[in-house]
Amino acid sequence: MGPDDIKQDPKPPSQKLTRRDFVVTGGSILAGGALANIGRLDEQTVHAAEKTSYPRSTGYLVYDSRLCSGCQTCMLVCSLVHEGVISASLARIQVSRAVLNRYPYDIQIAVCRQCPDPLCVSNCPTGA
Repeated sequence: MGPDDIKQDPKPPSQKLTRRDFVVTGGSILAGGALANIGRLDEQTVHAAEKTSYPRSTGYLVYDSRLCSGCQTCMLVCSLVHEGVISASLARIQVSRAVLNRYPYDIQIAVCRQCPDPLCVSNCPTGA
């Protein structure tokens, strides 16, 4: 028996996956997915460019700092009316305590003044 008589059983190519083949296949799949999402990105950009108008405010909120106890009920009601959820973080009015100030200036209230063209809404990257 010579060296030519010894037969080695090669594995079929479908079962043999080299590291190089794995990287090439994975990279191709990722590149295809990225290219498929480019069309969606253009579509979202068009929708973001559309401008929405907000009705002009007919009034504003006035509060008396001597009567405010800081209970934050107004925040909860505001979020319930406008967002449908009771959440102080979603309220358009924010009540906070100023620790270094004394009564009646110890409570600070930031009121949503309902601008006719709110730049904070139009510049929001998430469209919130």
